[in-house]
Amino acid sequence: MDAGHPVQPEPDRYAGTMVSVIIPAFNRVELLGRAVRSVLRQTHSNLELIIVDDGSREDVRGALSEFRDAKLSYHRRESNLGISAARNYGIHLSKGEYIAFLDSDDEWTDRKLTSQLARLRGRGAEYRVCYTRSERFDDTLGRKEAISEYHREGHILNDLLHKTRMATSSLLVEKKLLEEVRGFDEEIRWGEDWDLYIRLADRSPFACVDEPLTIYHLHDHGRASDNIERDCRTVESLNIIREKNQRFFRRNRRAWGELLVTIGYFQASCGEFEAARRSFIRSALHNPLQKAAYLSLMRLARGWEPGLATVSQST
Repeated sequence: MDAGHPVQPEPDRYAGTMVSVIIPAFNRVELLGRAVRSVLRQTHSNLELIIVDDGSREDVRGALSEFRDAKLSYHRRESNLGISAARNYGIHLSKGEYIAFLDSDDEWTDRKLTSQLARLRGRGAEYRVCYTRSERFDDTLGRKEAISEYHREGHILNDLLHKTRMATSSLLVEKKLLEEVRGFDEEIRWGEDWDLYIRLADRSPFACVDEPLTIYHLHDHGRASDNIERDCRTVESLNIIREKNQRFFRRNRRAWGELLVTIGYFQASCGEFEAARRSFIRSALHNPLQKAAYLSLMRLARGWEPGLATVSQST
């Protein structure tokens, strides 16, 4: 190689495709810069970065003062309406053909958007959603914890009925599809991403970039500890998900039984023991091989301490 001729960057084959990146921000300003930098250094440069300040008490605008980039815009909502409302507001403001979401405490590798656009083009027009595998990084310990294993493509609705399979920060979605499904359900405060994935998968196959291009950070900044009030809100959210999507769950008895067990866990953990018992019994009736239902009934019989829910819809 001629040392006198520097290597030219690879041309962006998808430069004509605009991507709108939405970062909802609620406090945690010390982490926001990392997320913003990871967007602005993307090899796909035709993008806009929409920061939605969801009623933060901390100075989000001030935390963005170091960034002098025309791609970035800041929008503040005076009341904290929740992450779903913030993301929907970002969708409303967006101008791109595709939407990508990034949580304020996560980040992307440089090729994330370029790789996803290439994968979508390779799979064909039927594919309107693309996700990447994710790496979990523990900020406190300073080390990589795990890489998500799930990487299936195509019609994955049945897989998604069992649990969330990908991180919201890994998604790239056609804006028209998000508008068709009406975005995130703002009544759901836990599992809002899971509900969205189910509705997206009903209308489109999913493509996947089989690389960990999304980095999910584990940390203690602003994370609420488990408590009874949170668990009761979770029950409300899961019941909304159950009612909205029961036509899918009822076709998959195993997934229906798993959902009832999850609802029962949170009912027990916020002290609704009789409701939890009914959920566990219904789970066993829908799926007699559902061991978790029987174990949970035994735990109820021994005495279940509220506030100790451990079920998660993580990737």
